[in-house]
Amino acid sequence: MMSIRKVDIFRIPLILLFLLLLCPSFGYAENSTFGNKEQLNKLNEYLEGKTISSDQEKQAQINNYLKNLNNSDLLEILEQASEKELIGLISYGITGELKRRWGNNPPVTTFIKEITNKTKHRIYREVLIDYLSRSVKVAVREGNLDKKILEINKATTLKTFEAIAKDERDNNKIRGRALSEMGAILLLDVERNNLPLNKKEEYGNVFLSLLENEKEDSFVKGRAIKALRMIHDTRAIPALINIITDYSNQQPFVIRSASIALAKIKEINAVVPLSALLYETKDESVFNTAAYALGLIESKNSIKPLVDNFKRFDSRICEFTLRDIKDLLIDILNKNEETYLIEAIQGISLINQVDAIPLLLNLVNSPNYEIRYLSIQAIYKIGKITDLENVLNLTTKEDNPVILELLTQIKKKLGRKPVEKKISKEKVNE
Repeated sequence: MMSIRKVDIFRIPLILLFLLLLCPSFGYAENSTFGNKEQLNKLNEYLEGKTISSDQEKQAQINNYLKNLNNSDLLEILEQASEKELIGLISYGITGELKRRWGNNPPVTTFIKEITNKTKHRIYREVLIDYLSRSVKVAVREGNLDKKILEINKATTLKTFEAIAKDERDNNKIRGRALSEMGAILLLDVERNNLPLNKKEEYGNVFLSLLENEKEDSFVKGRAIKALRMIHDTRAIPALINIITDYSNQQPFVIRSASIALAKIKEINAVVPLSALLYETKDESVFNTAAYALGLIESKNSIKPLVDNFKRFDSRICEFTLRDIKDLLIDILNKNEETYLIEAIQGISLINQVDAIPLLLNLVNSPNYEIRYLSIQAIYKIGKITDLENVLNLTTKEDNPVILELLTQIKKKLGRKPVEKKISKEKVNE
């Protein structure tokens, strides 16, 4: 018996050698596709259509080539494509093969080994981070993976991403990507009420520590803010308010991230500092984000800064935002809320909201001169002939000289002969 065992042991290397010769894809064969740049170039030619004409045929050629690679070679092709930044090949070919091959249960240990290897190309690591995260999220949503396997995959993935996020020696883009994907995975548990409070606080502490570190990279801070938003950690609100208030000492990406995070939870205390950003910031990207955030919060106090800065930076973001909150503007007119009427009328006029004209007609005889004037002016700008006729019919007793001048312009537009009225000195000075 002892002699047989010895013989078997000595035969093992020979068997392995035979397998390598018989099947080059077994293991890391020296002449496999693993380092074959010609094969990578061929794939890129397929993608660019240099060798074939049909898009469908092109995709078929790429898919057919990739599906015949072993797992190691597929990752090697992905790494080579990443180094050459062949984003099209990665997006339309390799990531599809990853999904086809492994679905929601990839070889987590292999992926993590590649992801945590700092010598690997950033794009390569990001693709694997995205795919690993996606596999967990899809498995959670669809429930088609063994529960025990899913929990192990999720816990391992979160632990790995957390370690990457904390590692200041790693690439900041990679750290930020890991934070985003952590938040996205945890969000599914939050939505399903499956994230225990102690775990929420534990992960929140990780994100908060990165946010509050003054020396931390701005991209990492921005992604930490996003992760905090995803797990609905309200402890971050004071820090976020401080960021947009003390904006002159913050990087634009951090300001934008904080603005969106506060807007998503409709934090009413963010309206004042966000409004200040519209008036004061010299960064157009910050301006655009602040305007968008004000629209998400939908506060009546957001309307005036949007109106006042309508043409700033020659941007249309204030227009788009006012359109998004048009129901709020109409509601103010409908309820005749005088505190906000002026800016609401101006907003209606700026976005040409013609379905508000009946409400504007109700205001042309307001006791407030400015409301009367702005309502008539808005109808003059966006109304039809019949609307202008209605304005004249409703304002026959108007005696304010400025409004009378506006009514004269309306009459000229309608082809009517202006009728002069005697104006008292009191009205001239009104």
